[in-house]
Amino acid sequence: MKWYLTALFMLVCFGRALFSELLLSGEAGINLCAFPVFEYTVDRFDSPLNPGNCQDLHDITLDTDFIVKLAGEDEKADFNFWLAVKPYNLAQALFAAAPNYEEAALVESLTWLGPKINDIDVLRASIAWYIGDFLILRVGRQSMLTGYGYGWNPIDFTNPLKDPFDPDQELKGVDALTIRYYLGNIFTVKLAGIYRPALFESGVDYSDLQASLELTGSFPSIEAKLCGFYDYDESEGQDAYVPGLGAGLKIDLAGAGVYGESALLWGSRSNFPDSQTAYSRKANLLFSGILGLEYTFESELSVTLEYFYNGEGYDLDDRRLYRDSLELVGLPTTDYLLMYRSGYFAKHYLLLNIFLPLYSINTDINLSCLYSPDSWAFNIVPRITFNVSGSLSVDLGYIGLFSLEDGQFNEAWFSPVKHVLQLEARYSF
Repeated sequence: MKWYLTALFMLVCFGRALFSELLLSGEAGINLCAFPVFEYTVDRFDSPLNPGNCQDLHDITLDTDFIVKLAGEDEKADFNFWLAVKPYNLAQALFAAAPNYEEAALVESLTWLGPKINDIDVLRASIAWYIGDFLILRVGRQSMLTGYGYGWNPIDFTNPLKDPFDPDQELKGVDALTIRYYLGNIFTVKLAGIYRPALFESGVDYSDLQASLELTGSFPSIEAKLCGFYDYDESEGQDAYVPGLGAGLKIDLAGAGVYGESALLWGSRSNFPDSQTAYSRKANLLFSGILGLEYTFESELSVTLEYFYNGEGYDLDDRRLYRDSLELVGLPTTDYLLMYRSGYFAKHYLLLNIFLPLYSINTDINLSCLYSPDSWAFNIVPRITFNVSGSLSVDLGYIGLFSLEDGQFNEAWFSPVKHVLQLEARYSF
């Protein structure tokens, strides 16, 4: 791993020296997390998702991450290359995949490899060709994010589900060939063929290719989108992608942005608890949608309000079945862990985000609150950012997860960690 990082660093330096038109940027971060507990006991991290602390959680963690970006452009083409180096918790992955985690082979492997490894991931790697004034052809790993929502984007069928509290989730692109055509200054058509091989496979069959279509219309004070996604499965519920149709609209009303998205899915992308087969994906039509409002005051205080109806969320009966399944299996496997999706676990969510920049003291204040009316789960995330210089910033933050009513089996009830204190230093270049 060390020689790989050294070679990569030398390659970037030589590329920068040989091609002066390349733009090099990026950021490095150090994140210290502490998990405060009200009672220091051996079972302080015990939960249905982490019985006996099988995920090997501890009170304090220190992680580093690094992202480097290369970009180049001329009149006919451009390219983007983003590379990330982040820690990957190998121990948790192996424990989730192997219920008999006390086996000697697994313990010896972790002793040799260590509990965490540096995972090198290509976030973006694409080349675009500008054909005339109205046509762009782009191939490679690229951003396919679409929609208007702050916390959720129901019409974004191509990317993994967005996380309201993890902006980095959307950084990784999708391998695709896209054609973008501009019909004057009003309409834009984007057609994409998506290459997504299965795990441990080096290619795909023609029938496994996916496709998406997006039509955007931009008018004075109004923008509208129509989106479609196609994924062929030989059998229902084969993978985490299903065909979908969606529409989005954003209107500027006296300086306030009012937006909405609605999506119709031919089945679920995640598993549902099932009393007969433990879990399965739904095959019927599912609807999801958001309504949002954003406004920036003269003081530059920015407020965003959002309501999300999650057609793929669990009602109380589903959450009870999920609890019963976890109690039955004892140690949850990867499939069970993936069914817990914070911010997507219930059916109804309300989001409030407040952002206030204080330029006089180079400080930003941010507060996010997430409440689920049907599961009584409540998240609060206050954060203060000190902009020490144009390149260095220091964040102080807290993440709190609470259950406002007993017997709801919500995110807080299942989570092994309910309080997190964060200190993060980030340098941009």
